[in-house]
Amino acid sequence: MNSLVFPFKLSRNSNTIIKKELSSLKAIIYKNSMLKLGNGLSGEMISGFSLNGMGHDNIVKSGSGRHKASFLDVNGFVFAKLKRPYKGIREMKPRLLAS
Repeated sequence: MNSLVFPFKLSRNSNTIIKKELSSLKAIIYKNSMLKLGNGLSGEMISGFSLNGMGHDNIVKSGSGRHKASFLDVNGFVFAKLKRPYKGIREMKPRLLAS
């Protein structure tokens, strides 16, 4: 992929969701990427990049002054990777592997 990319990092209860599938449904970066409509990620931190910029025009909803959340809608190719799962899930993994 040889084009300009716009990196992003989401933190504090992050979510992503696929609203439009790639036409080929072929993984480009990781062979186990989720590609289907409605698939998504949730966790404490998600990072990735978009082929389109993510500015104020993309903000669908802004949080209050107390909760500074932003909700973005980005068109085009976006790659997202879970960097840090929710704390409770991290704590469960060793117990699941031991049983």
